[in-house]
Amino acid sequence: MAYFFFDTTALAKRYSLELGTHKINEILNEKKSHVVLAECTVTELFSTLNKKVRRADITRDDFYTIVYKFESEMEHGLFQFIDMTPTVIKNSKLLLLQHSFLRYATALQLAYAIEIFALKPTIVASDIHFLDICKISGFKILNPEK
Repeated sequence: MAYFFFDTTALAKRYSLELGTHKINEILNEKKSHVVLAECTVTELFSTLNKKVRRADITRDDFYTIVYKFESEMEHGLFQFIDMTPTVIKNSKLLLLQHSFLRYATALQLAYAIEIFALKPTIVASDIHFLDICKISGFKILNPEK
């Protein structure tokens, strides 16, 4: 059984044809794969989609279609979620104190990933800085764009 932790940069590729989409779909279609998302990734995904609407990369109708597909896949168990807990918040603050270069979202995603470290997940992201800090923290990493 293989566990994968997707950040928002990875999850967004599921719903947009771009570099890395094929690799994301391979992981999600593999029966032995378990894809884990941080609870906050849903909000980040919607924010990313709104940004695409503002830039006219997608229409508002596209936005709702993608949201519907995501919600449907979520309800069918394609994704597992890590809940926000006091430990996640505490760890994100500690990470920000230890690594002054981290952004809030990066620290929060890493704090969520730490919650499932024992499962030995592969961190999937296209954010190079996030992947670097995950590798330093002892995680296996995968950039779907490579």
